[in-house]
Amino acid sequence: MPQHDSHAGTALVVVAHHRADSLTAHTARRAAAVLEAAGHRIDLLD
Repeated sequence: MPQHDSHAGTALVVVAHHRADSLTAHTARRAAAVLEAAGHRIDLLD
C-alpha cells in the first residue's frame, strides 16, 4: 500500500512518442499514477 510522504515533491513525466497508444505513453501514464498515489504533484509533458 502506498504511503503518503509530507515531503513529496513534484515529478516531471515527459512522453516523447507520437502515438498515444504506445508502450512509452502507457508507461508514462502508469508512472504518473504511481507517483501521484505516493503523494507527488505531477507535471506531465506530452
